[in-house]
This record gives sequence, C-alpha cells and structure tokens, in this order.
Amino acid sequence: MFLRRSLTTEPTHPLALSAPPPPAEEQMQIGLLRGHLPVAELNRRRQNNLCLYCGIYRHVARLCPEKSSSRRGFILKPGQIEMDPEKINAIASWPQPTSKKEVQRFTGFSNFYRKFIRSFSKLIKPLTDLTKQGDKFQWTEQTQDAFQELQRRFTTAPILTQPDTNKPFYLEVDASETATGAVLSQRSSTDDHLHPIANYSKRLTPAENNYDVGDKELLAIKRGLEEW
Repeated sequence: MFLRRSLTTEPTHPLALSAPPPPAEEQMQIGLLRGHLPVAELNRRRQNNLCLYCGIYRHVARLCPEKSSSRRGFILKPGQIEMDPEKINAIASWPQPTSKKEVQRFTGFSNFYRKFIRSFSKLIKPLTDLTKQGDKFQWTEQTQDAFQELQRRFTTAPILTQPDTNKPFYLEVDASETATGAVLSQRSSTDDHLHPIANYSKRLTPAENNYDVGDKELLAIKRGLEEW
C-alpha cells in the first residue's frame, strides 16, 4: 500500500556554485495528492543539497550551453541529464547472476544510476537480500522478477531536467512496507506537466519497519527534505 504526499517549495533567491548562498527563507506547503492536509509553512535558513544540486546544473550549462557532453557516465544536454546509452545497454543485456558476487556486481552497477529510478530501494531489495552473509544463494521467482523489472526500468527511465530556481519545486514522497521514496520535480512551462529532477529512496531499518503508516509517511517527508 502506497500513500503519497507532495510538497512545494518556493525558492527566494538565486543560488550559486562558486560561493555559499546567502540565508534564505523558504515556504513549504505539504498536502496530499488526493485531498488536502492542513498547510505547514516552514521558514528555514540553511544551505542544503538542493542549493548544491542547482549550482552544479548551472555550472554544467555554462560549460556546454549548446551541445551534449559526456561526463562520468552521464550525457549532459542543455536543461537535461541522461544516462549513458552504453551503460543502459550493459544493464539491459546483463546475464542472470549465478552467485552472490555476480549479484553484488549488478547491484553496484545499478546503484550508480539510482537517481533516475523511482522507488529504487524497494525494487532492488530482493537482490540485496540475496547477498546477505550466511544465507545460501538461491535464485527465486521473486529475485528474477526484481532483476527483470530493474532492467526494464533502466531502459524506460525518464530524462532528468535541469532545476530552475525561479520556479516552485514539488516533492512527492511515498512510503511502503520496506522503503521510503521521493521525487523532486518542477512544472514545465511548455506542457504544464511535472518533470523529474531527481529520485531518492532508502530502505527502512528493522526499527522503522514497526512504524505505523502515518509515521512512515512522516519519515518519507523528513528524508526527502534532508536529501534536497
């Protein structure tokens, strides 16, 4: 069962990579995608990962404003970032692992592009569970489904867009029985649709697995805010 929440952030100042940004106040509104919650306005004064993330994008845009460029496994284009097609083909054609070490190679390779894949931690859990020490390697229907679904997700992953600090940011989060996830997006001025900037997910600890649904949702929001 998934319960989703969304959050909107209105940036109040331009962000730069070369120097720490000045203190800023951000107003955030938290609401359910279906229905509404009481609005919670939070004034914060801090430099977070979102500041750095936006700054890196602008720095890349200055380096290659009118052409695509390959940088460390990513294809950078004006306003966009994509996975390297060669890396995608490698994942899509990866043979079925036959040992724990081969599973670790696949999960490690996949983890490099996790920001492109929604609910990555939840999807990859059956494979990472397979690598636990002391457990016998046993490839099951569940691990096969997870392996094939990850391959499919990588070949159909969306292109990430460059953040615009003059527009609101939307943070959509979800919580399941095994992990929390978040998607940072902005609305496009061309088609009025939300386009992803980055994905984030993290597995629940054994203690967090005991949380009720509401607490898991709050944890998802907390993790999303901490990430960006």
